[in-house]
Amino acid sequence: MASICTYLINQCVAADCENPLYAGVDNEALIGNFEDIATVTRSQTNGSIVNGITMKTNACMYTVQQLGNQPFADSNTTMVEGTYGNRVQHEIHLAIVDNGPEITENVIDKLLNGKFFVILTNDYRHDNGDNKYQIYGLNKGLKCTAMERQFYGDNESAYIITLTETGASKTGQFLFSTDETTTDGLYDALKCTCE
Repeated sequence: MASICTYLINQCVAADCENPLYAGVDNEALIGNFEDIATVTRSQTNGSIVNGITMKTNACMYTVQQLGNQPFADSNTTMVEGTYGNRVQHEIHLAIVDNGPEITENVIDKLLNGKFFVILTNDYRHDNGDNKYQIYGLNKGLKCTAMERQFYGDNESAYIITLTETGASKTGQFLFSTDETTTDGLYDALKCTCE
């Protein structure tokens, strides 16, 4: 008979009064096509750390820039209760402040039916940078679950797009290898050259 899975915490939890947690992410992130992932290398000692991502030939991740004081506003991670175990849902909200034919053809229409992953840069960071780059959609991919454009709304007529990954097994996954400088190099190597 197979054993029942056991989940046990194995670390003390305390507030870091010298470096209190604070909210926010950078105005720039990366988005890639889930199907373009060639390999994912994970830490042997911590399943939440991704040591590297390689993309298929001629594939890369595109820069996503967000305006305003709260980029990717309302993005969140929540628990979803399941019958045989609990899972996580990640939501990433994008504001696309362009309504031209190129952005419509190459981005907005593709977001409607594609599958993606996103790397956000956290404002709050540990001294070693191991939580600087957080990855969303790496388990099952992010899919569009909502899109809205109000012609006269508060969002400057931007497209507000919600990308959701449901059923993820990790609350957080982080791109990190050795130190912050090495990790910055991994992040930069994933970027497409945009004009």
